[in-house]
Amino acid sequence: MDKSSWKRPILLLTYGLVLFFLLLHISEVLKALGMLMGIGTPFLFGAGLAFVLNIPMSFIEKKLFGSKRRLNDRRQEKLKRPVSLVLTLLCASAVIYLVTFLVVPELIHTVGMIAEQIPLAFASFQEWINALDLDWNFIQRNLLEESFDLNTLGRKAADFLQGVLPTVFGSFFSVVSSTISVVTNFVIGSIFAVYLLVSKEKLSVQVKKLLYAFLKEQRADRVLYVCGLSYRTFRNFITGQCTEAVILGTMFIISMSILRMPYAVLVGVVIMVTALIPIVGAFIGCAVGVFLILIVSPVKALEFLILFLVLQQVEGNLIYPHVVGSSVGLPSIWVLVSVTVGGGLMGVAGMLLFIPLVSVIYTLVRERMYEKLGEKEVPKEKWEKKV
Repeated sequence: MDKSSWKRPILLLTYGLVLFFLLLHISEVLKALGMLMGIGTPFLFGAGLAFVLNIPMSFIEKKLFGSKRRLNDRRQEKLKRPVSLVLTLLCASAVIYLVTFLVVPELIHTVGMIAEQIPLAFASFQEWINALDLDWNFIQRNLLEESFDLNTLGRKAADFLQGVLPTVFGSFFSVVSSTISVVTNFVIGSIFAVYLLVSKEKLSVQVKKLLYAFLKEQRADRVLYVCGLSYRTFRNFITGQCTEAVILGTMFIISMSILRMPYAVLVGVVIMVTALIPIVGAFIGCAVGVFLILIVSPVKALEFLILFLVLQQVEGNLIYPHVVGSSVGLPSIWVLVSVTVGGGLMGVAGMLLFIPLVSVIYTLVRERMYEKLGEKEVPKEKWEKKV
């Protein structure tokens, strides 16, 4: 047997043995994978952050340093990346600061108003209880008789504290440890993101060298094509969703201010943030807005609900098709499937991730399908024929 004839059986045998070993020690494998995911969390976060920040950074580079005259200047070329990165970080920090500055004061004011309403609600509840005309002597005599034994209460309180205190201290240290871990991952991920943004062209060249060195040229071309398609799809989705969310939130702020509704800025910002979640996001913001306004005035809450339905129709029929449109190239039915499956598996992050991910898979499958139809020379009339 020559080398080409025995190489494939040995590879299959090796693959089978490795797979059998992994399945035999599946618990240890899952534990090791969890450990690797914990180690790689800051780098995954940094890669995601770099991907998002690269969108405005590339826009700034194109607008400020896009002309040939500026690119011919070496000094301008050296300043292009650091200046664009600094401006991007400043814009991102400004957005975070403005959202915090607008939302937090309104939220504190709302919590204060709710706290003021609690005593009134409690008084109303007490009047309702008194109106029931219950026999409190009978209740105390038959149901609460043992509760006023001080010795029994003391023993129960001591036993309760003895059982609860270790749990409380354990939870406290767990929260502190988790907080430190989150902060550490954020710092490491941010540094890694900045490094990726500064040297993205160099890293791209290195990855291409690895692909062409260890894969066949046709396979490497295919991998790069899929990566490019994924980048464009995710970029278009993020850009479209953010633009659409900002427009929708601004519409609510302006409309509610004109109609003199309470919490115009707070509700508008909440809708702006929740609108980033496809399909269901705006309705979550609507529920929050109705709850906040209902505390002040039920009539205004009803007006807000009507306003939401009107603006939602304007957004769905006019804004979304033009701003987002077919940026991800995914039919509506698959968008619904992506949101449902992604939300069930990974929550809100899954809703945002699965739409562009399914769009990439959909595009690749569609391209391969048309290639197969062309190879088989299937007449177009056959698949367009109505049943």
